[in-house]
Amino acid sequence: MSEMISSMEDDELIRAAPATPFEGWDFAVFRHRVTYEGELPGRYAESVGARLPGAAALLDLGTGGGELLASFAPLAPRTMATEGHPPNVPVARRLEPLGVEVVEAGGAGPLPFADGSFDLVVNRHESYDRRRSAACSRPAARSSPSRWTGAT
Repeated sequence: MSEMISSMEDDELIRAAPATPFEGWDFAVFRHRVTYEGELPGRYAESVGARLPGAAALLDLGTGGGELLASFAPLAPRTMATEGHPPNVPVARRLEPLGVEVVEAGGAGPLPFADGSFDLVVNRHESYDRRRSAACSRPAARSSPSRWTGAT
């Protein structure tokens, strides 16, 4: 019987999905619908938080809606974020009051920044060309793997 109830709940959720607002990477809509016991793997937020103090220029690759980046405030004096998924770009622009410049760019293409522009480049899940990302970081960031956070 519990399988039948579970199926009915799933069917109801599926029917409601098209009318459920969802934007950026804010998954609050799923709160209390998905459960996980134990600790999630990875320490991305902790890692970024440890590296952010002292960064003068920060680049967040694939910021989504910017919710996670905003949670790190106060941010570096010069903070930029890329977002390549068109529906997320206007959502990410809500970071602008925090002083973040959002640039529409994503995927494995070239990044629209001059070499040596950033001393901290973070990336939670965006695909990118590591050589190009490394080129836009300052030499100190490139020489210290601990200054890179995210995908390898």
